[in-house]
Amino acid sequence: MDTRQSNPRVNVPFPQPPPIFQYCSGGIATAIGCTARKQKKFATELQAYYVTAGYPLTIFRTSPIEAHHIQPLCAGGNNVVATNGVYLAKSVHTKFTTWWKSVIVGGSTLLCVSDD
Repeated sequence: MDTRQSNPRVNVPFPQPPPIFQYCSGGIATAIGCTARKQKKFATELQAYYVTAGYPLTIFRTSPIEAHHIQPLCAGGNNVVATNGVYLAKSVHTKFTTWWKSVIVGGSTLLCVSDD
């Protein structure tokens, strides 16, 4: 019996290999290793990935929810939903964004973190 839909506790793996942290101003792909933001497409692709992967879909009954880059674009993250995306309740997403703003990469804080 497939219990993935009925069990809301599923581990979401952190990106592998370990991420490279670099400062990418505004998430704009102006340097090697930086990725441009595609927020609406990212959210749509992430939702489709949840369905395809068989993840519990209970998060979509939470309101409001937001697509979250596990490693923010401004810290060298990317838009690969299978390894760098997760849906979070907005209140939880805000806590992660606040934490990332305290991270220092290459001597700079991640001031560009706004909606990753």
